[in-house]
Amino acid sequence: MVELEAGEQVLHEIRKVGYETPERVKKALLGPSYIEKGTLKLTNSSLIFEGKKIQRRFKKISKISKKDTKVKLGGGYVQVDYKGSDGKEKSALFGASSMAFWSKGKATENLYNTLTHWLQSEKKEAQYMPRCPTCRQVATFVQQYNKWYCTRCQRYL
Repeated sequence: MVELEAGEQVLHEIRKVGYETPERVKKALLGPSYIEKGTLKLTNSSLIFEGKKIQRRFKKISKISKKDTKVKLGGGYVQVDYKGSDGKEKSALFGASSMAFWSKGKATENLYNTLTHWLQSEKKEAQYMPRCPTCRQVATFVQQYNKWYCTRCQRYL
């Protein structure tokens, strides 16, 4: 488990997220097969991926983009560009299974929208992400409907 830094707090968690590296995707025939699936935590200063074997912290994120797979079997993946501890630009790839979100076929789009909104909030230092009034979990923004959604209660706010 990745330890939170001083003053860092988890704003949102997304479960059943696959983690992959660009190097492995280049070798793959169909696109990401994912090294591991786990939970992606959005904090007020970084992204944290926690799987059973792999734990990674991603800081200094410069860009989030949506990518298609080579073969149109799924919804693609989300590429997160960040500056590594060595100062070089690096990328990490994330994908969501349809079970992780509420709408089949929209999982990657919803993951992309949530990460993009989080990055914009982080850059503004606004950190505005509303909480569900029922369970108090941070809601996920669904751009298609321009509404916030609670993945735990499975309802729009």
